[in-house]
Amino acid sequence: HGNVALDVSRIFAKSNDELRETDIAEHALSALSKKKIRDIYVVGFSGPTQATFTPPELAEYKSLHEATAIVDPNDLLKLNLLNASKKVKRNVKILQEYAQTENHKKNIRVHFIFNSTTKEVLVDENGGVSGIRFEKTKTTTDPLGNTKILGTGETYDLDVDMVIPAIGFKTTAIPGVSFDTKAGRISNENGRVTDPTTKKLIANQYVVGWARTGPQGVIGIHKAASKQVVAHMLEDFRAGSVKNRKLLPQNVILSLLKERGVMTLSFNDWKKLDELEITRGEIRGAPRNKLVHIDDMLEAVGKE
Repeated sequence: HGNVALDVSRIFAKSNDELRETDIAEHALSALSKKKIRDIYVVGFSGPTQATFTPPELAEYKSLHEATAIVDPNDLLKLNLLNASKKVKRNVKILQEYAQTENHKKNIRVHFIFNSTTKEVLVDENGGVSGIRFEKTKTTTDPLGNTKILGTGETYDLDVDMVIPAIGFKTTAIPGVSFDTKAGRISNENGRVTDPTTKKLIANQYVVGWARTGPQGVIGIHKAASKQVVAHMLEDFRAGSVKNRKLLPQNVILSLLKERGVMTLSFNDWKKLDELEITRGEIRGAPRNKLVHIDDMLEAVGKE
């Protein structure tokens, strides 16, 4: 249960006014304005200390106008925080606040459920979703210190009308680039690519975003991480570890792409599109109103 599940649940939990102030696309805003959702269940197969979401993502539920987060206090008992990271401890503290919340009178309730794995989607006589069956799980640690999630055989059902799989994102391996198969991301140390076995740094290779961290972290976190990688690159360049490479002039590259029938967009084209989306957003008081179709984007920059 990483930030993907939280992102999905927050979209459905936000009021129309809250959504209107975001950069959500117009067609999605229109559809969500008709929602009649009252209960949202965010279900994870492991416990609170294994959850991969970050404290800023989890804390956003505190400020939602029409929704409140609900956590069963029993899920927070006997948690081993002795060697837990600062992130995990902050997550648990926020979950404890939600577990103590008594204001459940808001229109939408977001229930956090832990230690449960999906067994079966239940259907009604018409073939529509009527519920979902879960099996309770438990977290164990093997002699080597590896965490394992095991089923207990105990099952329970939730009555729901819609099921959204939100299981995260797994980075695709790139030929020639070290990949951590177990973690599902490019093997790295603070953005510098490493050998997954020896953990040694691989010269002149860097990674940012979810390919670096896995599916977790909000945009602001990745902006800061990207700045860190740029600092690494400059540091390596000044240290002389970056090989000098002959760069082709821009006009030569553009000519080559044109010969091959490849359409190109310049930075100025992107700025036109950016300014247009921001202007469209100002009409509804949002940071931007995105164009979602490629043809519309090309028309906006004169590349029809």
